[in-house]
Amino acid sequence: MLEEGLFQLLTSDSDVASCISTRYFPLMLPDDAALPAVTYQRVSTVTSPTLNGFTDLVQVRLQIDTWATTYADARRAAQAIQNAIEGFLGTLPDGTAVAAATLLSQMDTYESVARYYRVTTDYRIIASR
Repeated sequence: MLEEGLFQLLTSDSDVASCISTRYFPLMLPDDAALPAVTYQRVSTVTSPTLNGFTDLVQVRLQIDTWATTYADARRAAQAIQNAIEGFLGTLPDGTAVAAATLLSQMDTYESVARYYRVTTDYRIIASR
């Protein structure tokens, strides 16, 4: 599964690991999570039809949020993740083949209730099913 392969890729990258260790959570940040940390969610999955059915590739839009108590830490973690993902071409540690990985958008926000800084980054990843 793409998300598991990305988790393995990111946590084995020394720059990412120095920022978030293994604090990589699906959908929502646990209340007791140490920061900086990352949440991720699959925003969409698009298949490509052909005359003979569908290709073995899917286009996945994946949102990755970095959370921190300082803006600098949130940006640093987001940049480390971007460096690891953007332009990646090859096979992820779980065996998922990636044909392309591009950054689509990035936005900085401040969550005033939680008092956390957040960088939201959307990637398009073309990968095997």
